[in-house]
Amino acid sequence: MAVLSVLFLCSCSVYENRAECPAWIMLDFSRCPSPDMQVSVKLSDAVDKSYSEILSLAEQGNTKAYEVNRGEITYVVGVGLDYDNIEGSVYTIPEGDEMAFWYASLRKPILTEDVMQEIVPFDKQYCNLLVSTIEDMSSLYGNVEFSVSSTTGGVDYISLEPVAGTFSVRKYISKDGKMSVCLPRQGFGDLKLSLIMDGVVLREYDLSALLDEKGYDWKAVSLADATVRISVSSLDCTVSIGDWEDGGNIEGDR
Repeated sequence: MAVLSVLFLCSCSVYENRAECPAWIMLDFSRCPSPDMQVSVKLSDAVDKSYSEILSLAEQGNTKAYEVNRGEITYVVGVGLDYDNIEGSVYTIPEGDEMAFWYASLRKPILTEDVMQEIVPFDKQYCNLLVSTIEDMSSLYGNVEFSVSSTTGGVDYISLEPVAGTFSVRKYISKDGKMSVCLPRQGFGDLKLSLIMDGVVLREYDLSALLDEKGYDWKAVSLADATVRISVSSLDCTVSIGDWEDGGNIEGDR
């Protein structure tokens, strides 16, 4: 801050119209959930300043200042995506894979002073879905699977909006009757869950409708997790929204 103050005094007289003086926005990355990973920053003002870079917080620290014009500033900061799967502004989920543990924030603050500090919130851009059976399935371990599919195949990492494509994950349940899958932000209302035993689909559930009934908000700034409990004997299921009580540790899952 002291260094920036000296720069202001050198570059613009205190008697001038300060609207024409340089200004700075300082992004604070201290809330980054994965400080050892690379952070993507895209920032621009409404005039002529723009920045696009990948930062290593371990090397450059938790804050960085950008010189901008006063007015509306737009920044997108994210961490957790595999940049090899990005073309243009679209991140595509590899076939058969889950959504990445992606945290990102899109903000448009108004800068009116010489220096403004923004603490980047790193909003959660995925939903951890836990699927579990009510009955003891230990005797059928290796025979019972769940698959989750939708036509949301990726995300625009600039707008944070879902992108059409193919998403399909199929997993066997663990010995304690659980399976988890990381979902991208949905946008087309066609999320499906299938219960499979010995390769045969016993029932397909309209997961979009079930989550809608519970008030799940796919447009929330930060996405919540969800849990689905299924009775294999009756094929009924119940849905709840919120953090997993056991922390989401699934035997055999990531």
